[in-house]
Amino acid sequence: MIVSHDSADDLAALLPTLDDPRLQVIVVDCASSDGSAVRAALPHVTVEALPDNVGWARGNNHGAARAAAPVLAFVNPDARPNAEQLVALAGRLDDRTGTVSPRFVDGA
Repeated sequence: MIVSHDSADDLAALLPTLDDPRLQVIVVDCASSDGSAVRAALPHVTVEALPDNVGWARGNNHGAARAAAPVLAFVNPDARPNAEQLVALAGRLDDRTGTVSPRFVDGA
């Protein structure tokens, strides 16, 4: 889940790294004026273009309501995880764990 507002360049860098059939990628665009919704319109991405900038929390709630995946990852547009990293992170969850948080340092 990615909430975007005027993040076209960041989405262009991030979304190709998430092209993996194991992931359901949802971009909630909050009334961007830089073409973010168009940039996010890739075959493996569901784009929800909102008419107003509802903010990060409400944007995530909007996207979460449309998600079918059993695990949600909230990823900022300027983050650079790849599909393998997100799948590995989700694999750390079990029936007793509600959340995990990675630490990405210098692109690693």
